[in-house]
Amino acid sequence: MKRKILFVGAVLLIVIFLLMQKNNPPSEKIKVGAIFPLTGSNATYGEMAKKGIDLALKQFPPGNIQVLYEDSQFQSLSALNAYEKLKSEDVKIFLTIGSQVAATIGPKVVEDTLMNFELTAVTPKYNDGSPLTCRAALTVEPSAELLAAYIKERNLKRIALLVTNDEQGVAYEKETAKLIRSFAEVVLSEKYLASENDFRTQLTRIKATNPDVLILISPGQQAQQILTQLQQLGFKKIILSNNWTIENASLTDLSLAEGVIFTSYRYDESFSGTDTETAAKFKRDFIEHYQQNPPIVAATAYDAITLIEQAVKEKGSLPTEISDFISGVKNFKGVSGVWTFDSNCEARQTATLKTVKNGVIIVLQ
Repeated sequence: MKRKILFVGAVLLIVIFLLMQKNNPPSEKIKVGAIFPLTGSNATYGEMAKKGIDLALKQFPPGNIQVLYEDSQFQSLSALNAYEKLKSEDVKIFLTIGSQVAATIGPKVVEDTLMNFELTAVTPKYNDGSPLTCRAALTVEPSAELLAAYIKERNLKRIALLVTNDEQGVAYEKETAKLIRSFAEVVLSEKYLASENDFRTQLTRIKATNPDVLILISPGQQAQQILTQLQQLGFKKIILSNNWTIENASLTDLSLAEGVIFTSYRYDESFSGTDTETAAKFKRDFIEHYQQNPPIVAATAYDAITLIEQAVKEKGSLPTEISDFISGVKNFKGVSGVWTFDSNCEARQTATLKTVKNGVIIVLQ
């Protein structure tokens, strides 16, 4: 009888120990590798995402996540080198920014049974069927669908494009051509490299085709120069674009984008009457810490690191445990919006149309 009591007692102690291990956060910090553009034409996205993450980490007692940053320079090769470096430092969870970066890192984490959470990439290639490659971003498909609907409703027939010669630009080119095929035509599609700063040759060719509308995709620091040169060339036709082009820290003179219509997140970086209490607090804290409104990439990074923290506490710290937890998340009310993930760990965001009126960005009714 005594032995039986001792045995039952031992079993109870083991069960209690295992429950404590499950419910208590791990004593060792979980390393998260952030492969962000920290230099180059898209460095502002990395800087803003880092601010969002730093703000989130300040609110996690006792702080079980450590984020290690590496510079992708918004380039595939640099991103791959950063990934290998972080992996050698026992990093198993990654955050990335940018379509070409996501397209490079995505297959690697699947191959290595690690996990990546992409914050901004629009490329359809990242939707690979694996829950190890998570994403919450406004992708090309809903954005291009909204642009195509605008073109169709206004009976615009001749479409020109100027896009970056990368994953994002090519994806917009292909998706737009597919969607408008039955009611309009692409009369000219021009691409440019991230290293270029003079676009007059491409823009002159575009103007010569006399298009009804120009679709401009320029997510880097070239947006202001392109819009300046369009104005200098006297281009007066409709310009359609996306949020990464117009809601762009490098575009310091919004008057250059006057009248441009673009797709964007429903998120508003300034205070809104629709803000949840959590979103309003995030905006107040961000402004207090950094003296600026939080752009969408900061809000998305804040939400992503919050979800990873929840996953570690509730499910475990293995990449498969974290990705399985996030894949099952429904109606997560983040500061950037409401996220519902599918089995592929994708949270498709809804696009809205905005425009620039009198130097101010407004939602287009």
